[in-house]
Amino acid sequence: MMAKYWWTVLLLLLISEGVPALAREDFARGMAIEYEPGSPIYRLQMPAEVYEVAHFADLRDVRVFNSEGTAVPHAIRRRQTSTLKEDFATQLPLFPVYRDLSQSEITVSSTGSIVAIQRLDSTYVDPHAGIEHYIIDASHLESTISELRFDLSGIDSGFLGRARLEGSDDLSRWHSVVSDAALAIMNYAGQRLIRNEIIMPPHHYKYLRFTWLTAHDNVRIDAVSAVQTRTGSRQALNWTLLQGTQPDADRPVYEFTNEAQHPVQQIEVILPETNTLVDAIIRSRPDASVEHWSTRVSDSFYRLNWQGVEFSHDPVRVPLSHDRDWQVQVTTDNGLGNKPPALRVGWASSDVYFLARGEGPFTLAFGNANAGMPVKPVRALLEILDDQDRAELVDVATPGESVELQGRAALVADTTIPRERIVLWGTLVLGVLIIGLMTWRLFRQMNPR
Repeated sequence: MMAKYWWTVLLLLLISEGVPALAREDFARGMAIEYEPGSPIYRLQMPAEVYEVAHFADLRDVRVFNSEGTAVPHAIRRRQTSTLKEDFATQLPLFPVYRDLSQSEITVSSTGSIVAIQRLDSTYVDPHAGIEHYIIDASHLESTISELRFDLSGIDSGFLGRARLEGSDDLSRWHSVVSDAALAIMNYAGQRLIRNEIIMPPHHYKYLRFTWLTAHDNVRIDAVSAVQTRTGSRQALNWTLLQGTQPDADRPVYEFTNEAQHPVQQIEVILPETNTLVDAIIRSRPDASVEHWSTRVSDSFYRLNWQGVEFSHDPVRVPLSHDRDWQVQVTTDNGLGNKPPALRVGWASSDVYFLARGEGPFTLAFGNANAGMPVKPVRALLEILDDQDRAELVDVATPGESVELQGRAALVADTTIPRERIVLWGTLVLGVLIIGLMTWRLFRQMNPR
């Protein structure tokens, strides 16, 4: 019985706090939280300043305090606010309309689908000549279109054309959807670049009308596909621009430093000059104290200007990383010229949920090099609430004015051992010795000589 008692004591010592709780003034900075009273739980989108000041990438040095200076339970969750693009394409019926629309007849079925568009006279028309525009039938689609993709043919070398897209629900009244879109197929530096899509606004029309605004010679539209999205969730991204340096003028390697520990998910290389196409490797590391660089992605990046229209690559996805240092190594021979590129990092802000315990106002405090993981998180409560309960119980708060608390001194790690921890481990060692002595005495009693 005595041994069991001592083991219980030791266990309680181990799970108790080894350091005193942090006070509001122990953090580098604080930010007022603005909210409407009345809800038990509030959600605050993590301000960008928190990522710039926080000492730990996992934001363990973030707390929420009430007006009495008492820390309230909180949890940090990655933010999910927008729709995830899981693309799937559907080919749409495409009908050419010749220049004399008044001599054409549009036949529509009982479901609203276009059956045919026919000329009323019997004059022969070249299948690809004299087309005024195209009618695209999207009446059978139930969800909105995110983009239209065009299959183009009749292009021998390069092509750049501008077009207008209009929408209608009755084939009579037409409304502007995209006033000026560019479609292009280009050959550059041994590679073929194709831009054959038009990004669509969220409004859905049953019918779309495509009209060329520039000469298109023998270019034909053979098919049109609608790209739609399935239901899901995606984190909305913020973007931070980083300026690059070239440590060694003889090597096409450029380095960037992010002053904040953003949870980076996408990267965009901003090339300094137009008509540039390069292959590059993007690497990162936690900070300058680490020599090894980890490869994040290898891809082609371009910035081209053709007939007054600029084309550039889309952002590329990278594994989630909080690294501060980034590197771009150009692997093609032509390089970038004399100017270094810039780097845009895309990152998603987290949400902090907190219980409105005690009196307000509440303060978001952040930045402490000696902070441990917070206790009593509200995460367990959120996990048992369904979406409806969460909508009723959780209200939105917004960040207010930022003020300095302890300042930069809070971001310096304390290398001394706290007295409380010495007492804790001393008690632990003493307990082990006592248990060892008791075990030895029990052994002697059970094995007398």
